Amino acid sequence: MPTFAFSARDTRGKWHRGTQAAESSSALAGALRARGLSLVTARAAAGAADESSDVPKKRIAILPATSLDVEMGLRMLANMLDAGITLLSALRTCTEQARRARMANIWEDVSEHIEGGMSFADSLARHRRIFPRLVIQLARAGEISGNLEFVMDKAADQLERKRNLLITLFSAMMYPAFAVVVAVLVTAYLMVKVIPLISGFLEGEGRQLPAVTVALIATSNFMSNYFYEIVIFSAAVVMGLFILHMWPPAGKKMDAFFLRIPIVGKLMRLAGTAMFARGLSMLLEAGVPVLSALETAGGLMKNLAISGRVEQARQSVMGGNTLAKPLTGGREFMPMLPRMIAVGEATGTMSTVLLKVADFHEQQLQSYVKRMTLMIEPIMTLVVGGLVGFVYLAFFMAIYSTIGHG
Repeated sequence: MPTFAFSARDTRGKWHRGTQAAESSSALAGALRARGLSLVTARAAAGAADESSDVPKKRIAILPATSLDVEMGLRMLANMLDAGITLLSALRTCTEQARRARMANIWEDVSEHIEGGMSFADSLARHRRIFPRLVIQLARAGEISGNLEFVMDKAADQLERKRNLLITLFSAMMYPAFAVVVAVLVTAYLMVKVIPLISGFLEGEGRQLPAVTVALIATSNFMSNYFYEIVIFSAAVVMGLFILHMWPPAGKKMDAFFLRIPIVGKLMRLAGTAMFARGLSMLLEAGVPVLSALETAGGLMKNLAISGRVEQARQSVMGGNTLAKPLTGGREFMPMLPRMIAVGEATGTMSTVLLKVADFHEQQLQSYVKRMTLMIEPIMTLVVGGLVGFVYLAFFMAIYSTIGHG
């Protein structure tokens, strides 16, 4: 039976090094896990090369790493750790099989800092722009509990669900946005190109035109004369709103307003409720303390009004109150969330209850998107058709009026 020289960490992060006989590195990992240790490196004591040696050189990175790259890496990492492969060896495989060069360089940097004595969670925290706070917190909890492979798999699941959630929201808003853009372009073309040609013919007849036609021609003349000014002003307004949103007090009020917009607001509340409930459930299940879990789950929320409500809840819990009470006020979350949290607090099954809340609202979101799409398609068709029809009606009235007085 071969003898391995190993490096491992205990639940408090302390390093343990030594030698032990085992049939394989997988068997060694299992034996150390039984002692409360997580295997990091293992090599044959006879002098075989360390698993962490011969790490691929850094590659030239052009494209940025995405959430999908992180998800794929975490999934591979979880599977390899579950199979008994050491952490550094698993990270090396992630480096070699990364979809993009930048992600490969990140995994390599993580492994280098672990070799230098840094914990896995702290190594991930060096790349906060790539690894969400939820992943870092779960990694920290996994290192402490010794279930790193389990929590990494859960983290990958959360990233996958978040990606699918964003795809659902994007799909819901894509058709309305496309229809609005088409309506604006069609209207602008009619106002700037078509109407001036027809109005020149009608005004040349010297007849009195209907009021609707006169108003339409006046609007067309205004848009034609100040077209570039209108475009610049519109762009400046959009840019100004974007900059204003970056100021937290204003951004919070704007996000609160978005939550109250019909259809769009409900979509955002359903998505926010599902994401918050699932993230908090995973953190609590992994053993993260409630206050830290709330801080991390609140950071998942891109809507400042929702994250502000979570922070209020965290402050309330810190003061000794229940979590359900501060979440009841306001309209940031769906009403079911605080009610179910109250049940979870009373029965001690918070993580289980939150998981059910997340599943329910994700199903509701899917169903609502389908219904909304069926409703919006005919509405936008009527709006676009109405704009074009109004223009034609105005000029048919003018032509009829001219012929009638001819």
